Amino acid sequence: MTRLRQRFPLLLLAATLAALAVFFAHDAPAARAGTALKQVEVGQNHACALDGSGSVTCWGEDSAGQVSDWGKWRYRSERFAQISAGSFFTCGILTNGSVMCWGYPEREGGSHREPDHRDWSQWTANPDAGYDGWVNTPPGTVKFRTGSLSVGNFHACAIQTDGELACWGKAGDARLVIPDDDGEAINDWTLVETGFANACAIREGGSVTCFGRTTYGRSDGPEGDGPFIDITLGVYNGCALSGDGSVECWGDHPGLAQQYNRLINTPQAGVAFTAIEMSTTEFYSCGIAQAGDLHCWGVVTSNAAFPRVQPPSGSFASISVGSSNSCALDSTGDLTCWGDNNSALLTPPSGAFTQVTGGADFSCALKTDGAIACWGGDNALQQLNAPSGSFTLVSSGDTHSCAIRSDSTVACWGGVSGDPPAPHASAVAPAGAFETLDAGHDLTCGIRTDGTLECWGDDKHDRLSEPDGAFSRVAVGATHVCAIKSDQSMACWGQAIFFDREGDGIPDDIDGRGNHTTTIPPPGAHRYIDISAGEGHTCAIRDDGRAVCWGYHADSRNQVPGFSSDPMGFGGQAYSDIATGGANNCAIRSSDGSLACWNHEKPQYWPDSAILAMTGFESLGAGASHMCGIDSAGGLVCWGVAGIIPFPSQLSSDTVEGRILARRLSSGNLEFGFRPEGEALILPEERFFPADTRVNHWLASSDVVSDGAVLGRISARLLADGRIEVAFTRVDGGRVLPDGRFIPSTTEVNRWLRSTVIEVPLPPGIAD
Repeated sequence: MTRLRQRFPLLLLAATLAALAVFFAHDAPAARAGTALKQVEVGQNHACALDGSGSVTCWGEDSAGQVSDWGKWRYRSERFAQISAGSFFTCGILTNGSVMCWGYPEREGGSHREPDHRDWSQWTANPDAGYDGWVNTPPGTVKFRTGSLSVGNFHACAIQTDGELACWGKAGDARLVIPDDDGEAINDWTLVETGFANACAIREGGSVTCFGRTTYGRSDGPEGDGPFIDITLGVYNGCALSGDGSVECWGDHPGLAQQYNRLINTPQAGVAFTAIEMSTTEFYSCGIAQAGDLHCWGVVTSNAAFPRVQPPSGSFASISVGSSNSCALDSTGDLTCWGDNNSALLTPPSGAFTQVTGGADFSCALKTDGAIACWGGDNALQQLNAPSGSFTLVSSGDTHSCAIRSDSTVACWGGVSGDPPAPHASAVAPAGAFETLDAGHDLTCGIRTDGTLECWGDDKHDRLSEPDGAFSRVAVGATHVCAIKSDQSMACWGQAIFFDREGDGIPDDIDGRGNHTTTIPPPGAHRYIDISAGEGHTCAIRDDGRAVCWGYHADSRNQVPGFSSDPMGFGGQAYSDIATGGANNCAIRSSDGSLACWNHEKPQYWPDSAILAMTGFESLGAGASHMCGIDSAGGLVCWGVAGIIPFPSQLSSDTVEGRILARRLSSGNLEFGFRPEGEALILPEERFFPADTRVNHWLASSDVVSDGAVLGRISARLLADGRIEVAFTRVDGGRVLPDGRFIPSTTEVNRWLRSTVIEVPLPPGIAD
């Protein structure tokens, strides 16, 4: 069983429980079998792993289909020999030698691609042609050497089985113009590496040739004789590894070196490396020394980004460096990742809340006493700096938030950038009294106490052209705004077409259901009571509880459960609240307070089965890639994406099997612990729960820590019939529910009772 060596900060005590009794024990389930990982590749904000069976699993940001293949997941049925992750697309060499790509702009198996695509077989690499379009992925008849594939920012290269080089993707800056020998094709290439807008390749004998964009000397190549065995390329620079373990770097950006008072091309002196890797969109590098230990160097652009250049200790065999995260594999195939880790995004604070909202990588919630609490990732833009005082509503955009005080005035914070630092216009509150507001991407819109609309922030897409009249609700999307009028009709404005690749002013009919625009709600005299705007689409609830979504419709984001064949059809259930997070939606069923969620093509945003089984939700709030809900007792639960770390649990066979233990003390309070099978009882620091609590309010202990490994937290709630329901909350925020988890209201004092056996996934990446 793998044990983590890093101790995470302990969480505060969440609250109280009441009563106690008998758990029901069952036999432990069989340990899960896992397949060792063979390769891991980190892109800009996503990652993919290749296991020993040839299967690929990707996770992280999916804005361009780089994870889900635009919801098709076609690569899951294939077997690969190698993979490579770029900024917005991913490619792999199949076991038969052909190449397969998914993500931007490889859409829908070849349909709806960017204008002026060139067929790879007919592409002529003419450096004087000035072609800036997209060259398609090579057909399956072209075969490549395993290990030769490299995907950069918007282009990829690989070496064919005959030794010739092939490149495809974005053709600008001559990055797809293959070097030759006086017009003769070169067929002795041994390695190729793609960067932000260039590529470098090594020939037999160890010489290096670079091509593509040349600014800042990024394609100069090394000056030494080598022979060179490896290359890595970044935004403005590159490094080459010699056979003796020395590293030579080239290229620079004077502004970066001056701004951060350090050089970006300075690996540690005296260290001999066996492998080097660099982020193609950032300014730092990492390498594996001959002893197997990791070293990183270069520039990170904020204090919060320093974990990116602070690799873990250990001995490793391979490494991949992304924009915000890096991952490495040891000789046994165990995975370790480091860098930006927004697990705090899905770990809400304790207490009782009345409303929750989400930004790009943070959330804010309104407490029952009117105070605001914010949590999540990087606070460089000051988005977590909520003001003090009493408020009635809070709303978060991508990097800023605004809230209405008890006296109806507005306060905004976050979105701070520039030199000198200054808040974005969307975070500068206007004077006057407001009833409600909504913060979106670089824009905030509010409804004043007289019902009139006022928007502030970026004027892109004419979103500041708010209509006249009286309104009750407003929702700000990525490029549009919709609002409910005082007569409960709908008005929308801004960018009418979210997706128009042809540039003809007509929205693409991607799904075959008819054209869809962001500013045209369903036809008819419908009356609305709630609204939420997402990425290119809007969802609303009618006065009869029925829900509908409209706008960009390439996936299932508009297909409300019970969706009819009519693309503007309303779902067949009644809902009380609705929220959109990027391209994903959840709504609360009026019948029992449970969740209905859709657009399941992006499962990394999806609530797990334990959350979908919960009832009693009263309100929702969504960010770009995560969502939070509030239950009837005011408790918070969150789900979705928290960066590309942690590694998906379904790929890890490392789990802890154990039971939740509890006993009633003479004071009436409860004490909880967790016992891994065959090991000693683990007692969290905060484990004593007073006997008074509210019904249906999930409460939590502090961290359960074993050998420095944070396994999660013990959770419990009081049911209306007096029983206690217990669970184990994983590090990623999901709950593990034992089969025997219900405790009657009375039991013997000081008698330890146990649940059935559960499997708790270890947070992967830190191994023995």
